[in-house]
Amino acid sequence: MLEILGILLLLYLPVFIICLAAYLLGRIAIHEQFGRVLRVSALIWAPTLWSIFTFMIVNMWTCDGDPLYGFSTCTVFPDGFANFSFIFFALGILCGLIYLVLLIVIGGFVEWRARRERAGNLGK
Repeated sequence: MLEILGILLLLYLPVFIICLAAYLLGRIAIHEQFGRVLRVSALIWAPTLWSIFTFMIVNMWTCDGDPLYGFSTCTVFPDGFANFSFIFFALGILCGLIYLVLLIVIGGFVEWRARRERAGNLGK
């Protein structure tokens, strides 16, 4: 039971907090299109990463071996498919982090510019 709680806290909770923050920031964003991108991103990335994490956890519990050196005698997924779980896990986290950084940098600039335009200070 403690192991499950640790997995939930370490994997699922940060994704939930980040996606919830993105969704809420999208609700209060001044730039309408950027706000929509934030909300849609939060609604797409949370289930995607949760699915990848769940796939990895199921393979770790139902297969012999480990993600780095390969799984064998899996009971839920075929061995060949289960061996891709670490690749999905690593690429999912990497793509999520790259997307998050790009969203923060580009979106922050767009929102800053929209706030300046709204205040009437652009070009002065």
